[in-house]
Amino acid sequence: MAARLRPNPQFGTAIFLSNAADSNYHSMQTTLRKRFASGLLFNLSYTFSKVIDNQSTDPVGTSSTPTVLGGGVIDSNNLRNNRGPANWDRTHVWVTTWIYELPFGKGKKWISNASPALNALLGGWSIQGFNALMSGTPFSISSGSRTAFFGSGTGTSGNSRAILIGNTQPDATLKAKPGVIGPVFFQDASAFTFAAPGEIGMGRNTFRGPNYWNVDASISKSFKFKERADVTFRLEAFNALNHANYRSLADATTGDTRINNPNFGQSCCQTRPTATSTAIVSNGEAYRVVQGVLRFSF
Repeated sequence: MAARLRPNPQFGTAIFLSNAADSNYHSMQTTLRKRFASGLLFNLSYTFSKVIDNQSTDPVGTSSTPTVLGGGVIDSNNLRNNRGPANWDRTHVWVTTWIYELPFGKGKKWISNASPALNALLGGWSIQGFNALMSGTPFSISSGSRTAFFGSGTGTSGNSRAILIGNTQPDATLKAKPGVIGPVFFQDASAFTFAAPGEIGMGRNTFRGPNYWNVDASISKSFKFKERADVTFRLEAFNALNHANYRSLADATTGDTRINNPNFGQSCCQTRPTATSTAIVSNGEAYRVVQGVLRFSF
């Protein structure tokens, strides 16, 4: 059966069907735009959504092979056992963009009768901002042990997911651990154990990584160079507050989701890059990036 997409735009729903995978997306999307006479313009958008599938791959990357660490398939003969939140599921996504033309200079509220020299210095300035806030992405906890046996071949097996000890799910928020660089998701693996032989373990993507937030900002000035030429100078800062967004345990550079790994539960060491910094560096950067732009229009 060929893969097909069945959209339902009335309810913001999309269902993906194929002979190997199944996914459902439901969302509520809202947008608010407003322009004020004071020179402030803002755009607010909010999405409340849920993505459920039975296997996930990178939707924009080059790899199409799912792994158990990222919520991939354990038993290819029974994909329903793998059903859970998609690897990229984010419950809440809030994005705000705004522009404010400062009220100084010719035609503005303040110093509107300024001399040409003073207007060239103080007039034509504006500040802009981009603010993103979103929920973290889910991840699975692996046993790191090949306890799940499936398939027709001799010795066919796969790494199962771990199981909980007791009925209480441990706290997976970031916290400090003595002697470890950076925060950790879990102090140790004492809340987990190995699945029984032939079992796949707990549900997929039952834990969720840290929230993500980022602030970009810029300040710009426009002025006349000649009668038919305009000049705009812009100073832009990506991740302006130099905030560290830690990765999910599934894609931490040193940390590991396997309970039998010495780096289990650690978030070290590379933080998540900001998507907006790809305007400068193709793969984005996690730290603050500042650039100056000078544009001539004629």
